[in-house]
Amino acid sequence: MGNIYQAKCPCGFKQIDLLQGYGINSRDISYELYQCENCHMLVNYELNQQVDSLFKPVHCPECKASMIRLPSETVQHQHPCPECKKETLTLSIVGLWD
Repeated sequence: MGNIYQAKCPCGFKQIDLLQGYGINSRDISYELYQCENCHMLVNYELNQQVDSLFKPVHCPECKASMIRLPSETVQHQHPCPECKKETLTLSIVGLWD
Protein backbone atom coordinates (compact mmCIF):
# COMPACT_ATOMS: atom_id res chain seq x y z
CA MET A 1 0.00 0.00 0.00
CA GLY A 2 1.20 3.52 -0.69
CA ASN A 3 0.73 7.00 0.73
CA ILE A 4 -0.86 10.08 -0.82
CA TYR A 5 0.89 13.29 0.21
CA GLN A 6 -0.06 16.95 0.14
CA ALA A 7 2.64 19.61 -0.01
CA LYS A 8 1.90 22.96 1.63
CA CYS A 9 3.84 26.16 2.32
CA PRO A 10 2.86 29.27 4.35
CA CYS A 11 3.42 31.34 1.18
CA GLY A 12 0.26 29.76 -0.28
CA PHE A 13 1.83 27.06 -2.43
CA LYS A 14 -0.12 23.80 -2.36
CA GLN A 15 0.26 20.57 -4.31
CA ILE A 16 -1.93 17.49 -3.82
CA ASP A 17 -1.99 13.88 -5.00
CA LEU A 18 1.70 13.10 -4.66
CA LEU A 19 2.07 9.30 -4.54
CA GLN A 20 4.72 7.18 -2.87
CA GLY A 21 4.91 3.41 -2.46
CA TYR A 22 3.48 0.25 -4.00
CA GLY A 23 -0.03 -0.54 -5.12
CA ILE A 24 -1.71 -3.67 -3.83
CA ASN A 25 -2.22 -5.10 -7.32
CA SER A 26 1.36 -4.78 -8.53
CA ARG A 27 4.57 -5.17 -6.57
CA ASP A 28 6.67 -4.48 -9.68
CA ILE A 29 5.54 -0.84 -9.96
CA SER A 30 6.16 1.77 -7.30
CA TYR A 31 5.94 5.54 -7.08
CA GLU A 32 8.71 7.62 -5.56
CA LEU A 33 8.70 11.32 -4.68
CA TYR A 34 11.43 13.49 -6.17
CA GLN A 35 12.32 17.16 -5.76
CA CYS A 36 14.37 19.22 -8.20
CA GLU A 37 17.65 20.51 -6.78
CA ASN A 38 17.30 23.72 -8.82
CA CYS A 39 13.66 24.84 -9.08
CA HIS A 40 12.36 22.61 -6.22
CA MET A 41 9.48 21.22 -8.29
CA LEU A 42 7.88 18.12 -6.73
CA VAL A 43 6.97 15.11 -8.86
CA ASN A 44 6.21 11.44 -8.34
CA TYR A 45 7.74 9.02 -10.80
CA GLU A 46 6.45 5.57 -11.57
CA LEU A 47 9.28 3.09 -11.34
CA ASN A 48 9.19 -0.44 -12.69
CA GLN A 49 11.39 -2.42 -10.31
CA GLN A 50 12.42 -4.81 -13.09
CA VAL A 51 13.72 -2.03 -15.38
CA ASP A 52 14.26 1.19 -13.44
CA SER A 53 16.52 1.76 -10.49
CA LEU A 54 16.42 4.16 -7.57
CA PHE A 55 20.02 4.94 -8.53
CA LYS A 56 19.15 5.92 -12.09
CA PRO A 57 19.47 9.72 -12.56
CA VAL A 58 16.13 11.53 -12.76
CA HIS A 59 15.87 14.96 -14.35
CA CYS A 60 13.33 17.70 -13.72
CA PRO A 61 10.63 17.94 -16.40
CA GLU A 62 10.64 21.73 -15.95
CA CYS A 63 14.31 22.84 -15.88
CA LYS A 64 16.13 19.53 -16.65
CA ALA A 65 18.28 19.75 -13.47
CA SER A 66 18.95 16.71 -11.29
CA MET A 67 16.26 15.58 -8.91
CA ILE A 68 16.69 13.95 -5.53
CA ARG A 69 14.48 11.19 -4.19
CA LEU A 70 12.67 12.15 -1.00
CA PRO A 71 12.85 9.51 1.73
CA SER A 72 9.73 7.79 3.05
CA GLU A 73 10.03 9.69 6.36
CA THR A 74 9.74 12.93 4.39
CA VAL A 75 6.81 14.20 6.51
CA GLN A 76 9.19 14.85 9.41
CA HIS A 77 11.28 17.41 7.51
CA GLN A 78 10.78 20.76 5.84
CA HIS A 79 11.77 21.17 2.20
CA PRO A 80 12.45 24.10 -0.15
CA CYS A 81 9.25 25.52 -1.62
CA PRO A 82 8.99 25.62 -5.44
CA GLU A 83 7.31 29.03 -5.21
CA CYS A 84 9.02 31.09 -2.47
CA LYS A 85 12.25 28.98 -2.32
CA LYS A 86 12.26 29.02 1.53
CA GLU A 87 12.71 25.83 3.56
CA THR A 88 9.11 26.00 4.76
CA LEU A 89 7.39 23.37 2.60
CA THR A 90 5.86 20.52 4.58
CA LEU A 91 4.44 17.24 3.33
CA SER A 92 1.60 15.48 5.10
CA ILE A 93 -0.08 12.15 4.45
CA VAL A 94 -3.69 12.75 3.38
CA GLY A 95 -4.62 9.23 2.33
CA LEU A 96 -3.62 5.77 1.23
CA TRP A 97 -3.71 4.31 -2.25
CA ASP A 98 -3.58 0.81 -3.62
